[in-house]
Amino acid sequence: MQDALDIIDNIQEQIGGRFIMLDAVNQQKIIDFYKNAGFIPLPPNSPSDESVKMIRPYFDLDGDSLE
Repeated sequence: MQDALDIIDNIQEQIGGRFIMLDAVNQQKIIDFYKNAGFIPLPPNSPSDESVKMIRPYFDLDGDSLE
C-alpha cells in the first residue's frame, strides 16, 4: 500500500490533484484497511452496493494542505 501511495503522491506533486479515489469491496475488513491508510468512505448509493467509493484528500475543506 505504501509503495502505491508514494507513487501517487509523487505524481500529485508533479501534476496536481485534490484527492485519491478508489472503489473498495464493500466488506468491513477491507474498508477498515483503507481507513487506516487515511481514506474516507463516501456514502453508498444503495446499501446493497458491492463496492464503496473512498477518498484520501490532499487538502482539508478549507483548501489547506494536509501534508
